[in-house]
Amino acid sequence: MTILVFALVMIFVVIQSIFGAGLLIFGVPVLLLYGLDYLDIVGMLLPSSIAISMLQLFKHRNIKSTELKLLPLAILGITIGLSLSIFNGNSNVISRIIGLSMLFASLLRSNSAVKKYTASVLMKHRSIFHFANSIFHGFSNLGGILLTFYSASVYKDKINSMCCTALYYLVYAASQTIILICIGKAVIFQSGLPFLPLTLALYLVVGQKTFGFISQHQFDNLATAFFFFAGAVFLCS
Repeated sequence: MTILVFALVMIFVVIQSIFGAGLLIFGVPVLLLYGLDYLDIVGMLLPSSIAISMLQLFKHRNIKSTELKLLPLAILGITIGLSLSIFNGNSNVISRIIGLSMLFASLLRSNSAVKKYTASVLMKHRSIFHFANSIFHGFSNLGGILLTFYSASVYKDKINSMCCTALYYLVYAASQTIILICIGKAVIFQSGLPFLPLTLALYLVVGQKTFGFISQHQFDNLATAFFFFAGAVFLCS
């Protein structure tokens, strides 16, 4: 484990502490470019991702959400997606499609009318979105970026947006972890355990305070920047 890899992981931890996702969104493509194996990366990042999501949801546990009733669809979708991953042979094409979509989305968010229309469509068809995106995440591990776009589009308040992302990201990560353990891949998570103490410290000292400090307007602008850079990462991976 080099200092550069460790530093990158910690930066992605802070990003997820603010937006509810980011550790796997940025970590997987960047560390693949660095030359690490996909399963090794997942084993390294999933424990910290789960820990952050749990802390975020516990922090805002009084927030009531109608998203809870759709969780069974997400769990079913993850299971189907992981099964389909056996036949997924061209993830580079998927990464580029997502990259272009996110760059386009970052431009659309500057138009209030388009942003409002997008939110209306996503809210109307959210059951379909969550099921389809969970399947997509299961076989590509890229569903987090679309989930973040959904949350930032549907919810006008930064807390509700972050909690929605954290809730489903926790389901994604926990489902993946359980399935990987059941098929005999538990050993891959050993590399992620040493990151947990610093992950918790960064969330409490940096991520949580930064999230509370930024205004709603700043959060919206940062979310747009988030989509832009995520799109750029995917296009370059």
